[in-house]
Amino acid sequence: MVVVDKPKLLGFWDVVAEKDTWDHELSKGRVSTIVDPLHRYLHRLIASSITTRGKSKEWCTCEDLFFFYCFVYKRSCALVHSLAHYFTSANHQQEHKKLYGGAYVIVIAHLFGYHPHADP
Repeated sequence: MVVVDKPKLLGFWDVVAEKDTWDHELSKGRVSTIVDPLHRYLHRLIASSITTRGKSKEWCTCEDLFFFYCFVYKRSCALVHSLAHYFTSANHQQEHKKLYGGAYVIVIAHLFGYHPHADP
């Protein structure tokens, strides 16, 4: 498992967002303070597909920040482990939360040799 210590992640936050905008008490930062629109979009992708979330995507959590850091600096992030965690934990979330992942399931099914269109 890849580990990035919290001071390094918070230093990264100060690089991509307005300085001193991380809420240490809540351990998250407002996405609206991210300076580059492309980075805001990248966070939206992370919050919609990798980390479990309800409708609230205006906050960047520590988990989001970890993936954000890994993607921007092209570091390994144990994505398979994280997706497995996402899929197994999403059913324990509140009912109104959505689970996006059909594309991942199809790719995984194909890798295991299952082709739904060939099913009788």
